[in-house]
Amino acid sequence: MRLRSSLFACALLGASFGALGTTAGAAAAVTCVGDCGGDGKVTCAELMLGVNIALGAARVADCRAFDKSGDGNVTVDELSLAVNKALWGCVPVATATPTSTRTLTPVHPTPTATATPPSSFELELFDVGPNFFSIRKPKGWDIHIAGVCGTLGILIRDPHQPLRQVFYFGLIGPVYLKEAQRQIDLYYVNSGGFDIPWIDAPAVDPLSTENFFLHWPGIADMAAATAYMPQFPKLTDFTAVSRTAQPSAIPGGESALLRGLFTENGAVGEGQFLGTVWVSLPFTGVPGGGTAYGSILLGVTAPKHEFKYVEASLIASLESFRVTSGYIDWCVAQQQRLWGAVAEEGQTLRETSDLIFDAWQSRSQTSDITAEKSTDALRGVDRVYDPSTDQVYQVPAGWYADYDLHRGDYAMSGLQQLPDGSWPLWTAPVADGSAIH
Repeated sequence: MRLRSSLFACALLGASFGALGTTAGAAAAVTCVGDCGGDGKVTCAELMLGVNIALGAARVADCRAFDKSGDGNVTVDELSLAVNKALWGCVPVATATPTSTRTLTPVHPTPTATATPPSSFELELFDVGPNFFSIRKPKGWDIHIAGVCGTLGILIRDPHQPLRQVFYFGLIGPVYLKEAQRQIDLYYVNSGGFDIPWIDAPAVDPLSTENFFLHWPGIADMAAATAYMPQFPKLTDFTAVSRTAQPSAIPGGESALLRGLFTENGAVGEGQFLGTVWVSLPFTGVPGGGTAYGSILLGVTAPKHEFKYVEASLIASLESFRVTSGYIDWCVAQQQRLWGAVAEEGQTLRETSDLIFDAWQSRSQTSDITAEKSTDALRGVDRVYDPSTDQVYQVPAGWYADYDLHRGDYAMSGLQQLPDGSWPLWTAPVADGSAIH
């Protein structure tokens, strides 16, 4: 089978699996999916063996405990069951069990967004249970959970306004370092080689946090992304307005804080984004190499016109993330190298949330102007103003050139383009250009 979600769901459960004894004979019924050794628990090494069976790199006979259906194959659903058994044990528990992807229906849906931006959102506690994590989320918003430990992903989104969202992803990838590597892999696969699950990944060249987010829409289109989390944020037309370098949370990585714009069904969203990128395998010219990952990726977003009002509430949700000591211990036991970034009961997320908030509060007038210009470019509009009143109008892109040639035909003949550095004009309320006469 083509297991395209394995790199998201289990990529860092171990660099390789140790020698495992072959399970003798096929059991009549699998009682604990993934328990190859029959000792009542599922280890990291056993999970990696299951991934390799699903990829065709190992035999089902090496561990029939993964073949719950008895059809001679290991599916994504069976791997997900094994991950849950590894996390919660082979004995059923009463607490809520996180699956590889889950959507929770809100009890109190929020009303449809209006033209008046909210000033904040009421937060409510979402507690998965004593063996996992808790977070305060805006009331009525959906929450989607995927992965475990280093690959844990959380997306909180307003079902009535998808531009409003808070997300955290421990690991995304791999992506290619160069397009040449992807072409090498394509030739290898098409020549009869083993499947390469990330063959549809974009090439992030050069590798940087900003470039990773610029390629986010391509990453979101990967089969592995939607298999990992069907609601994976698209961030269509992502544009970086500003970039501030940050100390890397991962040795050898590159970290940055971004202010960015994106679109959703033609509407423009704004957000603050933080992430780290790092090379996993250098480019060598042979199949399977030349890859990189994004790690500890955070974002808070809202419609452009309301982000400045609700950014503090969104960050408050992000920094409320708490991981139980039991879950940390389990992840550490699985030798999750990246788990330290979200361990200590969410301490790192609280620190990075403060960083995002401080960056927004101290943003420059120049970045505000850049954001407004980028928004106009995404929407295909321009702005002009009346110097006698300072009223700003929105007009179609390119409209001013024709107006300038025929301004004598207008009663409002003195309109001008906005000066590049005028922060008061670029942040002023905008009137509909249909009022121009």
